[in-house]
This record gives sequence, structure tokens and C-alpha cells, in this order.
Amino acid sequence: MHKWIFGRAWPDLLFVLFPGMIAILLLLLVSEVSLTYVVLAFFAATFLDTGHVYTTVWRTFFRKKEVTCSKLYWIAPLCVFFGFYLWSFAGLPFL
Repeated sequence: MHKWIFGRAWPDLLFVLFPGMIAILLLLLVSEVSLTYVVLAFFAATFLDTGHVYTTVWRTFFRKKEVTCSKLYWIAPLCVFFGFYLWSFAGLPFL
């Protein structure tokens, strides 16, 4: 297995780290009270900040060898989901 997500350092930097830096620079250039700021912040939070999720899915679920060797890839997300659901349902603080 490679130590880089896309096999080399440059694609990792280009597709994983660099988009977040561009989003931060764009947000610094836009006034905080504008609709553009809200749209850019939504885009950054929705698409760029969740990049680690997409790359993890790419490296695990889309590789047949990885998926068949571990049921933990399905059990762990379900446990996290139900844990947060129960936390929210119970009305416990600090969620």
C-alpha cells in the first residue's frame, strides 16, 4: 500500500490540501456580510472540508480487496451514527 492517497505527494497536495487553502484565501478576500461569503463558506464546508471522507472511501470501499477483508468498515460508521443519534435523542449537552 502506498503512503500517499493518490500514489505520489504532488497529486495529494493538489487534490487534498490545495483546495482548502484556496477556499481560505477566497474567504479572506470577500466581505463577511455578503452573500458571496456565505456561498463560499458553504462550499468550503461541504466539499473541501469533507475531502478526507471522500479519499477514505476511495481507498477502502472502492477496493474489493479492502472491503472483503474487514467488516469494521461497515460496523464503525454504523456505531458512530447510532451513538450520535442516541446522544441527540437523549438531549445530552455538548453535541
